Amino acid sequence: KRGDLKCWNCDKDLSKDAPRCSKCNVARYCNRDCQVAHWKSHKAKCKELSASKQGVRLEHPSVMSDGLHRAAVSFRTGRMAESGSYAKPRGVGFDKKFVVKVQAAGETAPMMVYDETRQCQFDINWGQKGFGEILAAVRSEPAWQGRKTFMKASFGKDGVCTMFPDRAGVKSHYTW
Repeated sequence: KRGDLKCWNCDKDLSKDAPRCSKCNVARYCNRDCQVAHWKSHKAKCKELSASKQGVRLEHPSVMSDGLHRAAVSFRTGRMAESGSYAKPRGVGFDKKFVVKVQAAGETAPMMVYDETRQCQFDINWGQKGFGEILAAVRSEPAWQGRKTFMKASFGKDGVCTMFPDRAGVKSHYTW
């Protein structure tokens, strides 16, 4: 399991200010020696993670029989969300970025994605395009033990969401 404040090479526990891979900014290491030793196995993942800086374009989630999108189980309530919406919040223009919260439980469990107003609320399922990149970003967040993070998202005129794992600003001021 990566991104849980352990060195990606030797699994030694790290502090939250441990050095990161300068290319993907996700992988963490004890020191330069561990980073160099791990490069061969990290190279392919690094390329994938670096591509996420341009945004991760998600597939449209499947629609339930009632026409709504379901979100994963809420950490706060322990219940499945009653409804969801794979759409930009009112007042946000096409291709304009807004902040979303992403919550992840297990390595293959659906991840909840929602904005502060909950007008945009959907899940990203295991196997869906973008799942791995978004999960890696969530797991790399030390403030919430790799279970949730904030990032920017936008919807194009085609109705498809693009998420930007590396663009959320100072995450500590989000309190929702």
